[in-house]
Amino acid sequence: MQQKNYCLSFLILFLYALTAPQFAFAQSTAARSAAVELVRHLYYNQDGWLATAEANRLFAKNPDDIELAGWHVMLGQNDSKAAEYVASMKKQAPDSPWTLLAESNITSGPQVEKLCNEAIAKSNGDPDILYLATQRLSFAAYLSRDEATYKSFVESHKNDYAKSSEGLFTLASAEQSFAHGASSKVDSIIAVYDKALQLDPKNVGAAIGKANLLKFAGKFKESRQLLKATVQAVPDSYTLHAAYWNAIAADIAIKPEEQQKQIVADALQFFSQYEPSAQTVNIASNALEGIAPKSTKEVADLILKKYPDSPASDAVSLALAMKDLPMATSEQNVTAKIIALEKFLDRPKHYDDEVVKQANQNLIGLLASEDSPDLDRLYKATVAVGGAPLGITVLATHKVHLPEIEFMAMKQADDQWAEMRTAIATQEDKTGFLGFWMGTFVEPWQDALGWVYFNEGKLDEAQAKLEFASKLSPDNVTAAIHLGRVYEAQGQLDKAETTFKEALVKPYYGEGDHPAVKALRDLYIHRHGNADGVDAYMKPILDQDLQRRKRAVLSARIRSPKEIANFSLKTLDGKTVTSDSLKGKIAVINFWATWCGPCRKELPDLNKFYEKYKNDPNVVVLTMATDAEGTPTAVIENFISKNKYSFPVLRAPEYATRNGINTIPLTWFVDPTGHIIFSKLGYSKELMQEFTWRLEAIRKSEPGAATSKSD
Repeated sequence: MQQKNYCLSFLILFLYALTAPQFAFAQSTAARSAAVELVRHLYYNQDGWLATAEANRLFAKNPDDIELAGWHVMLGQNDSKAAEYVASMKKQAPDSPWTLLAESNITSGPQVEKLCNEAIAKSNGDPDILYLATQRLSFAAYLSRDEATYKSFVESHKNDYAKSSEGLFTLASAEQSFAHGASSKVDSIIAVYDKALQLDPKNVGAAIGKANLLKFAGKFKESRQLLKATVQAVPDSYTLHAAYWNAIAADIAIKPEEQQKQIVADALQFFSQYEPSAQTVNIASNALEGIAPKSTKEVADLILKKYPDSPASDAVSLALAMKDLPMATSEQNVTAKIIALEKFLDRPKHYDDEVVKQANQNLIGLLASEDSPDLDRLYKATVAVGGAPLGITVLATHKVHLPEIEFMAMKQADDQWAEMRTAIATQEDKTGFLGFWMGTFVEPWQDALGWVYFNEGKLDEAQAKLEFASKLSPDNVTAAIHLGRVYEAQGQLDKAETTFKEALVKPYYGEGDHPAVKALRDLYIHRHGNADGVDAYMKPILDQDLQRRKRAVLSARIRSPKEIANFSLKTLDGKTVTSDSLKGKIAVINFWATWCGPCRKELPDLNKFYEKYKNDPNVVVLTMATDAEGTPTAVIENFISKNKYSFPVLRAPEYATRNGINTIPLTWFVDPTGHIIFSKLGYSKELMQEFTWRLEAIRKSEPGAATSKSD
């Protein structure tokens, strides 16, 4: 499963605090410290992640600044010290709206709404308090599935929102979330954005919000012109420029060559006047690569020339070091990327620690993927990032630097668990959101530490950690295999066998056989002293797993199928395909992009699947390329030609966006009435088999359908 450059799979985490609204608040009547103003500027005009990092840094230097402390807690991730910060704020200024707001961030249930209301009441109309309180209620409602309380809160503060441009932006954003994509609500929400812009034409968030809705409604020219005017009024907002670039790329009335020219001109002008941060460079690189790929090198050269001794130069140098190399799908390509990363890391001087950390993280992933990794280089990179679960796991497997990696794993496991223990205790989570966070960021460290203990011979400690890891993330194959190995080493062979068999039913997306297969084979040989009879032993296990997997695939059938949105799209060779043309046939529609790694990985099998059914008069297999509107058609054509794919390709970035498709690969399985019966998100390792199961299940369910010949 991949978003652009894989990088946005975790941006949903703590969305209310970390995704900046990106608008310029007017100066409050209350005096603010320079530190607070800097955080606010970054939060509202640049990037929420930058604001969070700066709030952390500045708060460490100014712990008595109540407003800065409030920003720090609200932008933080419920770390283990949040309660301490709030306790200190309550001693210093118990009635401050910032204290009340910060306290709402470490509590749950009805207390959240109560504290937010009190903070607003005491804030004297401070739009910062109003916005952050609204976002706090939004997130609490998301976790508890209680939108009614959030709606009631917004409704009760409509008079407060109406007092300022910033408040109206907050109201419009809330109303947009309530609309859930309903096109009937667009005009009324735009009207609220208009009121905000009438009060303050420089309200960047309102301009972006309105422009996005105009684009949603197909009014591309109006969207672009609004953002262009706002860019001229607020020239230093990177977020605004990025939105403007996307608006240019979306305006189909402008020829691709002219789109490219306008985007490059604006990007060069912006970066020539304002020094970007490393984070801004990364975001810009992704944006420009998607909508104006030819411009990325030109913009990079400008930044390197104008800001040679800056964090931005580090980010650009890393991007250029990795850019034109092939994807790391072969031993030769992995080696090339390793060399490029080491060359970057060996530069005499670096200016941004986070960029260097990113380079080392990439290096760890590449080194760990090798059959015989360079363990010294892997250890060095792992130390450089303060520990990485993957690096530690591989080093532990090879039994090198065990005392050192145990120390790193223990510290990280304790720190990560401490942070999430606070969050779990203070949030009502009906969505699985916090559980996802636990499984993604806490469990890997518990697993890594348990595996270190195992390779040190500390079996009891290993068992405790790995059982905890398996509880945190029940579907994690690696933790289950590690735990089974512990049981095996303890002589609990029946328990090990049960654990491995349970692991076999968990999803695995790596190369080759499921790791539980090897584990069961090894256990059989351990138990019997030789491999005699192992194939007979494994056959029913594999057959059972096949049937289990088929049941799991088919049980994901959508209970209330929705009809696909109408479309009329062009193929690469100019032919028009419409949704109506699919009626009466089973359609398999795959969404992909040339930049998407998992897509590229499954496309060869998708092509085989197309070839299997291309002569079936009752089946249509087609693909929708979601590369950004400004991407030259030749880029996609060359990709298809180079790989000798024969499946039809439709250009569909706008269709994908309009239908909320922002994570790919995604495949729809549509019945003859035009309803989506199955939807597969993410890479399919056994594509031919599992796609066939879904398609034939739809065929069998059709009235009068004959028994399928395929299985």
